[in-house]
Parts: sequence; structure tokens; C-alpha cells
Amino acid sequence: MLNNKTYIKAFSLIELLLVVVLIVIVLLVVQPSWQDMVSKNHAQVYTNELMVTLQFARATAIKLGEPVIFCCSKNHQECNGLWQNGSIIITTVGKPKVLRVLPPVFAGDTLSWNRDATIIFSPDGFAGGQNGSFYYCPKNSSKNALAVILSPSGRARVSPTTSDDKRIPCNF
Repeated sequence: MLNNKTYIKAFSLIELLLVVVLIVIVLLVVQPSWQDMVSKNHAQVYTNELMVTLQFARATAIKLGEPVIFCCSKNHQECNGLWQNGSIIITTVGKPKVLRVLPPVFAGDTLSWNRDATIIFSPDGFAGGQNGSFYYCPKNSSKNALAVILSPSGRARVSPTTSDDKRIPCNF
């Protein structure tokens, strides 16, 4: 005679705990490489955006036939603050007008410029004779730091080292 009772198959508490422990172990192993990938991505994204902004400032100076200023700006209205707080591109003729805003860096990351507080692009596209570098340092990962190197001609490039092939100075 067959029993009409149906049985529900389920996991035991020990099996569930074993699966949870395995998931935690995998996450602990993967987390450091995940954080490294995120910090590398932050550096690449921001330095690319910085490059585009510098190219825009240079092209705008040439197009308008007047000097254009690229400077750090905390309030995104005037030149002030630190580079990591964001930056702006403004015109210099007449009343200053904000042409573009570069947002602040990702939380905990730093951005520094090793020259004067402003970069003035002349109507011929030159960067006012300034040869300098922006250093982008992701939080807790100096190996993923990148430099945006600006030549006196106004052209910029991204590099994993300084202009003299040294390690990018990140102070943690």
C-alpha cells in the first residue's frame, strides 16, 4: 500500500550555514582585487575627463580669440579652493563667464597641480608657458595614480609616471 503523504525536500541548517560560509570566503578573497579595480577605474575616468576639459579650454581660447582660464573652484563660480574640489573654465574678457565645470574627484581621492593655481590658455592655444602636471591619487592605492601632463604648447597627455618618469607623489 502506498502512502499518500508527500514530503517536502529542504536544506538542513548545516547545509545553509556551509553555503553562507563559502560565500563569505569567496567575498573576502575577491574584495581586495575589486577595490583595486574600482580605484583604477576612478583614476582613469577622472583623468580622461580632466584631459577633455583641458582640450576644451584650449580649443575655446583659440575659437574665441581671447585668453581662457582653467582654475580650481570650490563653489564652481570663481577661482578658489583646491583642485580636488572641482574646477572651472572661465572667459577673461568683460565679465567672467563660466564655460564648463569639472566636478570634484571621487570621495577620498586627491587631485593636485604642481604649478600656479590657474592655467591661462592664450588665443593661440598655448598654456601660458606653463609646463606642469596634475596628479590624481585614488584613496589608499598609490599604484593606480595617474598624471595629466600639460606642455607649454597647451597639449596634455595621461601618464602613469611623472614627466621625468618617476613615481607619482601621493601622500597617504
